[in-house]
Amino acid sequence: MSQSPASVAAPVSKSAAIKIVLTVVAIVGLVGGLLYSSTKEQTAYYKHVDEVMLAPAKWQGKKLQVHGNVVPGTIEKKPGTLDYRFTVESRAPRSPEKLVVFYRGIVPDTFKSDSEVVVTGMLDNQQQLKGEDIQAKCPSRYEGKEGSNLMKDSPTGRGTYPNGT
Repeated sequence: MSQSPASVAAPVSKSAAIKIVLTVVAIVGLVGGLLYSSTKEQTAYYKHVDEVMLAPAKWQGKKLQVHGNVVPGTIEKKPGTLDYRFTVESRAPRSPEKLVVFYRGIVPDTFKSDSEVVVTGMLDNQQQLKGEDIQAKCPSRYEGKEGSNLMKDSPTGRGTYPNGT
């Protein structure tokens, strides 16, 4: 069988092949660079207070999410501003360590002494966290009240709704 002239592919010249390869490399490089630069700003290390204070120089200038509890009596608010200063600590079973936080902005309603928080920010050269965002956790709001009989006498162990269903 003989091949028709239309079904035979013309060979690609060397210069055309180089142009195709360079175009593909450029596109892949641009897409990769865009992905890297867009995710770099949002990347933050999630650490507990004791992990940061173990080697603070290692974390200076890096974006962190620091988990701890607000030390009772340490919340200070500068009058007439949204500037806050407070201390967070790690608790047992973790090593007891403390970290001073400076934050400017509106704090969550659940932010108070002894609350569990995650503060996003950067550690400065004085081992103080310059906060950009605060998330306050409040597990007690979602736990059942002591003495609640919602689970009482339930054969399935799943409890019943207040209307009896």
